[in-house]
Amino acid sequence: PLTTFFVAPVWGLLSDQSGDNKFTVLKITFMVSLLTQLIVPIRNDVRFLVAMVFVTAIVNAPVKSLIDSFVMDHLSSEDRTQYGKLRLWGQLGFGIGSSGAGVILSKSLAKGGEITTEGATLKQSASTAEYFS
Repeated sequence: PLTTFFVAPVWGLLSDQSGDNKFTVLKITFMVSLLTQLIVPIRNDVRFLVAMVFVTAIVNAPVKSLIDSFVMDHLSSEDRTQYGKLRLWGQLGFGIGSSGAGVILSKSLAKGGEITTEGATLKQSASTAEYFS
């Protein structure tokens, strides 16, 4: 959220300056974000992971507002009045889905399960977080 607060206006300016090519900025941010997330498993280094998370946060900052802008540009005036309802139900679905995934992961870990990604477990991530705090 803090990254979004500072970076989203810059992305908004770039998008506005691109004129009719607003979607191009969205595609670029998506591709850079995808690339940074795909190269995270290459190295098992905390500094590298922090750098990739930071870059991903910077390029993900404008995505929601750019998609909203893109959708609003393509809706009729009648459909624009209904867009708030669509966003409300989308956010509720996201919240319920995220909460459900959290409950499932918590129960899995409580039963002794481990979530692993090539060489790093959730327990190792927790110890890394303690190291930095």
